[in-house]
Amino acid sequence: MVSERIQYINKFWMKKWLRVRKLLKNKNWIVSLKLENLIEKIYIRSWTSDYDVFNQIFLNKEYEYNIEFTPKVIIDCWANNWLSAVYFANKYPKAKIIAVEPENSNFQILNKNIKSYKNILPIKKWIWDKETNLVITNPTWTKWWFQVEESDLNEWLKATTINKIMDDYNIDFIDILKIDIEWSEKKVFENNSSNWLNKTKYIFVETHERYVKWCEQIIKEKAKEFWFKLDSKWENLILKK
Repeated sequence: MVSERIQYINKFWMKKWLRVRKLLKNKNWIVSLKLENLIEKIYIRSWTSDYDVFNQIFLNKEYEYNIEFTPKVIIDCWANNWLSAVYFANKYPKAKIIAVEPENSNFQILNKNIKSYKNILPIKKWIWDKETNLVITNPTWTKWWFQVEESDLNEWLKATTINKIMDDYNIDFIDILKIDIEWSEKKVFENNSSNWLNKTKYIFVETHERYVKWCEQIIKEKAKEFWFKLDSKWENLILKK
């Protein structure tokens, strides 16, 4: 049974973070954090990669970047435990945020982490280069780093496209597109990408070159083709117009 431990952090400093780390060593705990720059507390699960994601987003400030306008539309693929979507919602409270996440337990935590954010719209699907069904090809791996392939035999893992999301939500332009889709980014950039690349201003993409050869090369070629400038921060390649 999952129990909940509350740790309020009204002013963040390392001493209290070390206490949170200690709490997260316990099995099946949900620790809630209240950061001074967030309108609501956030929840981190002890048995998942939530701790690492929290570090990336709120300590390393992975998506803190000088964008010289106020974004109106943000698509977050994948939202994982929704911490990135919560980060964007606090930084850009007037933006429409489409948060895409396929994994069941990650999707369930959204009820806690985005409950107060009416501008975050969740989608439970995988991002792919076309609408199809998928199957996991490495089921023995931890569920936060699995690979997929297309399959007509499976109907629970649905794939959608960035173009389809734009159509469904009447999106003409994407201001920020975050892509961290565990090795599927090569396929997404390589196929059926012209429409959304033409209509996107900033892209934060984590490449997984160590797993998929030529992934980063394909993304850089697309960046050049569609007149993006390149930058980088931590694990992200940043494409900007």
